[in-house]
Amino acid sequence: MKPQDAVLIVSRERVGNFMNGLPPAQAARTLVVHDEVHGLGAPQSRRDLAGKHARFGYVLGLSATPEREYDEEGTAFIESEIGRVVFEFGLEDAIRKGILVEFDYVPLPAVKP
Repeated sequence: MKPQDAVLIVSRERVGNFMNGLPPAQAARTLVVHDEVHGLGAPQSRRDLAGKHARFGYVLGLSATPEREYDEEGTAFIESEIGRVVFEFGLEDAIRKGILVEFDYVPLPAVKP
């Protein structure tokens, strides 16, 4: 298999090793996709991955919740490494287009043992 035809799936814990090991010319042609990108703002990821995305030609983060609630520093890190949110597709839009079904949210009270 030729490198240009390859896909590599790596856990967040190991992605730093991959990013360090790729030659610059190949990194410039590589797309890095972070699923559930909000996890990228965790302290360990910030330590391991700070500044490493700049080598890559294409970077994409996917998440239903890209902002880290109660963690401005983590959210700022995601924006600095990946970029700002460029596309949103909310629940209302998904329901209106028939992708999701309408539902009623009914919170259940906690049961004490």
